[in-house]
Amino acid sequence: MNFTTHIDTMLRKLHVCAPADIFPLSGGMINQTFEVTSRDRRGYIVQRVHPAFNKETLKDQDTVCRYLEQKGFKAPSLVTWWEDEEQRLWKVSRRIEHSRDVVLDDWSAFCAARHL
Repeated sequence: MNFTTHIDTMLRKLHVCAPADIFPLSGGMINQTFEVTSRDRRGYIVQRVHPAFNKETLKDQDTVCRYLEQKGFKAPSLVTWWEDEEQRLWKVSRRIEHSRDVVLDDWSAFCAARHL
């Protein structure tokens, strides 16, 4: 499967966006992750979800993100999801601008965790 073509096709089919750029992101150990920028410059993160996770996991993510947003935090809210021909889940989340997915040190982790 060509992931870039699949992502482009599905985002258009689901009326999420018309992708301008799709880049694989490295460093993930569980999901295959891609950064998508739409033609109108909106950002998304698209992930092919590891088989250990299911639709309930996506619902849980959506619930947690909505809660965090209600409390004034930015969260990678779930936009949509789909299953591919191999029955693998894919999810689309909003990209948080200027965010990091790496904890630089123990103090940074502590500071981030105390807000939860």
